[in-house]
Amino acid sequence: MSGHEWHPTEAELIGVLESEEDSEPLRRVRDHVTHCPRCHALQAEALRSLSEWKWSRGGSAVPVEWVAAARAAPAMEMAPVPEPARPAPTSPAHGTRRTARSLGWLISSAVAVVVIGLAFLARSPRDPAWIEPISTAVAEASRQGMVLTPNIAAPAPSVRGTPVPADLDASMDRLSRQLDTNPRNEEAAYWLAAGMLATDDRDAGRRLKDVVPRFEESARLANLKAVYLYRTNHVADADEILERILVRWPNDRVALFNRALLLKNEKRTGALATLADPLRHAFAGTDALSDRFHREFPQFAR
Repeated sequence: MSGHEWHPTEAELIGVLESEEDSEPLRRVRDHVTHCPRCHALQAEALRSLSEWKWSRGGSAVPVEWVAAARAAPAMEMAPVPEPARPAPTSPAHGTRRTARSLGWLISSAVAVVVIGLAFLARSPRDPAWIEPISTAVAEASRQGMVLTPNIAAPAPSVRGTPVPADLDASMDRLSRQLDTNPRNEEAAYWLAAGMLATDDRDAGRRLKDVVPRFEESARLANLKAVYLYRTNHVADADEILERILVRWPNDRVALFNRALLLKNEKRTGALATLADPLRHAFAGTDALSDRFHREFPQFAR
């Protein structure tokens, strides 16, 4: 590899999300993502960014042709932005050409949104404005105890257990309506359940019991269930879920942090020691979650 470690491109990371094919190139990417915290995080953010973009346009799915075009983006040369449209003449043929050109610009614009968004994945793209009250509360709650999100830095504080502010309440209601409309919306399920845990909503357990079985492939929803179980003193059940997550996704930073914290609190030092290498690898960075990890676990110094 010419002395350089190989990493999949953003297009390849999206490709494995969109394909169930079992080809050698896709197996190589999937195997790499399983063992590389950097690419695991990039892929998770890619899925999140695409979902948020889809939400903002009210669609039920990202069109396949847009994703295909985004995959080919490195070889694309985007045309310049067109001049403002002139009034269309009455010619039917001209109108047909204009419609086709407009559709082309619509798809090109959509592709540009995906490509530009992927280029900035490492900068932790912000949530839609109406999600921000929830993501802020979730991040704040994750600065102590078990974490609900890997992105624990937030622009403004929010205090667990206090009355829910009106904007947070409105955002939670909106998520609840979205989930009622589309029960398979994993993004809505995650943020709604995380927000309920962040604000100590008494119905969080009921909500998790409802949504977690719908998303058996969602590590982050399984983690929320583990957090709820741990908070309600079902320690063994919480640990079992976290272990299952890490068997499937060994580099899941949230599950790693939470299992380490559980083992520390339960004084299971032997079991904690077995996680030393994956913990050091997962939290070798300088992000807020890594900083918190090293405050909690000074024995795993960088």
